[in-house]
Amino acid sequence: MDLYGEVPLKIDYLMKKLKLYCLFPTTVAHFSDAVSLSQEEKDFIHGQHEVTKSMGGGGNTHTVNNSILERSELANIRKSIMHCVNIYAEEVLHMDEKRSELYLTTSWLNFNDPGTSHHAHAHPNSILSGVLYLTENPEHTKTQKFFLNNHETVLLPIKKYSLINSKSYSIDSSYCGCLLFPSSLSHNVTVNRTNEIRITLAFNVFVRGVMGGDHLSQLTI
Repeated sequence: MDLYGEVPLKIDYLMKKLKLYCLFPTTVAHFSDAVSLSQEEKDFIHGQHEVTKSMGGGGNTHTVNNSILERSELANIRKSIMHCVNIYAEEVLHMDEKRSELYLTTSWLNFNDPGTSHHAHAHPNSILSGVLYLTENPEHTKTQKFFLNNHETVLLPIKKYSLINSKSYSIDSSYCGCLLFPSSLSHNVTVNRTNEIRITLAFNVFVRGVMGGDHLSQLTI
């Protein structure tokens, strides 16, 4: 008899007793074909020339207007984005829509010229963030946005990567596809290796109404 009693300590036996709990997952939602762009909307997007360089040294620029979705020319895009946000609130967060609602705060267009990227960052003062892909080049939506795991304290040698043990993860999107994710999730954008400008629309979302479930910690905003 060994230290574990009469039951042999075998891998197959332990596997039968194994149950994994992926607690508190960080959920990224991908909506393919989230919007349908009209020619007028395309012309408006490509006509935005009042831009400034983003921080971080990657070389990308963004519109000076950080409320671009307030423009009447993008009203249908705004409506489609809010539809995605409300689906996330209902299906992922299971938020009580009778007590609180999510709404758009800031929004802007990003322009990545050939050879430029965007440094790793998160979006403070926000609950959800999203990106809408607005150029048709398939290389502009494939493995371009990397989400980063900031919770690792040690780095172990890995023989097979998964959603659980990866230090970063990339999700392919599509033309007019939309990614939604918690604003605290760090992410970067890789170098644009095409000969065309990559254009995306980024946005942030906050909540108004009642926050919290315990009446001692509730906050109404």
